[in-house]
Amino acid sequence: MKKDHLAQYGNVLLKRAWCSKCRVYSFIIDNERTCCCREYNDEIEDIKIMVAPRRKRKRVKNRKEILKKQNNKCYYCHNRLGYYYERNGRVIKSVIHFDHVIPFSFSHNSNEDNFVAACNLCNLYKSNLMFDTLFDAQEYLENAIKNKRIKILKMP
Repeated sequence: MKKDHLAQYGNVLLKRAWCSKCRVYSFIIDNERTCCCREYNDEIEDIKIMVAPRRKRKRVKNRKEILKKQNNKCYYCHNRLGYYYERNGRVIKSVIHFDHVIPFSFSHNSNEDNFVAACNLCNLYKSNLMFDTLFDAQEYLENAIKNKRIKILKMP
């Protein structure tokens, strides 16, 4: 028999329950199953620590497609990837990171549609945070970069 439980992903606890209709474990959000939106009102007491599966590195082909789709610009700040910035009096070239839109620590999703190309600053400051909208993420990252006194330099 499948047992309902609280799934622990790092510091986050999420309700998970077996759905006999869909035949999968489903997260419970606002007393609804995420698989089929059926109501769920049982109490869950058991905690199951979830071990993160190994991340899969994106293949070069997929990386090129992502970069082409985004016009070689960061998904969050829209700067051309490979721009230069100044930090503590040093000029540094940004590097490309492939970021999980929904953090891997929450979803364990390495599907192609969960990846975007981001500059290293945006990816590192975003970390494993989730935002309601792209605008919220952009606003947060703009403020985080500004607060660290990082100056984005104009491309020649």
